[in-house]
Parts: sequence; C-alpha cells; structure tokens
Amino acid sequence: MKTSELSLWQLDWAVLMCECNTKNKKAIRNHCIALLEDGFSPSTNWAHGGPIIEHFGMCLLAFGLGPTAWSAHMSSGSTAARRVSGPTPLIAAMRCYVASKLGDEVDVPKELL
Repeated sequence: MKTSELSLWQLDWAVLMCECNTKNKKAIRNHCIALLEDGFSPSTNWAHGGPIIEHFGMCLLAFGLGPTAWSAHMSSGSTAARRVSGPTPLIAAMRCYVASKLGDEVDVPKELL
C-alpha cells in the first residue's frame, strides 16, 4: 500500500513498526506490547505523534481543507528529504515519518486493509 494513502489504523500500525525497529527482538516485543496496551495512536493523539514530530524536526504547513490540507516535511541525517500530505497535521506528519523509515510503499497486514 502507498504510504501516502495510509490512514488511522494502518498508519498507526506503520508508525509502530518504525518505532519498534531495533535489533533486539525481546525489546521489540516488549516495546510494541507496551505501546499497544497504552492505546498508541500517533495519527490522532498529539501526545503520541507530537514527540515524533519534535524529535525529527518536522515542518507542518496548512493549505486549506481536504485530503491534502496539510503537508509535512522532514530531512533527518542520512534520510532523504520527504514531503507528504494528509487531511490533518498528525496524519501528514506520520505519513512523512513512515515514508522516511519504510519507503513509499508498506506491506500492511490483511486485517488492516
């Protein structure tokens, strides 16, 4: 699925995959379980998505209303600059984050399609 089309559950799952990306498999499991139990929802909850935006120094721009009302941009270290849009600032930012970590397409589990 195109990263630019991910929304809510799909997007939260993809952000979780980025957040759990570590070589220590036990840490991945424990971290992901903790995030899920806490109701991790960075596409709708500023307490979850805000720290990611801040950590990566994302720039958010508003363009009006609609599916591309917001644009998020980031350029972090060796990561290529990304600009992704969405209907809300959090959705745009989380799509940008996922695109920078996982690329322009993501294999989303069938349960989330």
